[in-house]
Amino acid sequence: MRNYDKNVLHEVQKNILMAREAIGEVNDKVFDDELKQEIMRQADGYDEYGRKVRKVMGSKNIEPYRERAVDRVKLKSAIAMNTMLDISTSHMAEMLIQGSNRGITDLCKSLNHNSEASRMTVELAKELMEFEEEAIERMKKYL
Repeated sequence: MRNYDKNVLHEVQKNILMAREAIGEVNDKVFDDELKQEIMRQADGYDEYGRKVRKVMGSKNIEPYRERAVDRVKLKSAIAMNTMLDISTSHMAEMLIQGSNRGITDLCKSLNHNSEASRMTVELAKELMEFEEEAIERMKKYL
């Protein structure tokens, strides 16, 4: 038996963890109050999706995604490098947009490769993708 649900739900959880980590790293470098508020709204949204995915995983007896330490280090290093010379509001918004785009792409790939995942799993992944698309639209005004 293939683990379609597990694969997609792990990708959802990975997406959420990476987004929260990125927000935590970027938040201290943001000096625009409006952008900071928007970032915190996004963080709250990711927290809500984190609760949803844990609930679905629990109902399906799926173990949580285990974040690799190397992924966390790579993310922190990339953010540090990208903000070393430019901490402008525009640059921060651009970085968050790029992260959301990467998340959407990874979720889309996961859904395509796991087309037999349950309706509940697919709906959760698509809901998170919509959340990310809306976040991108809100970030555009800071570019």
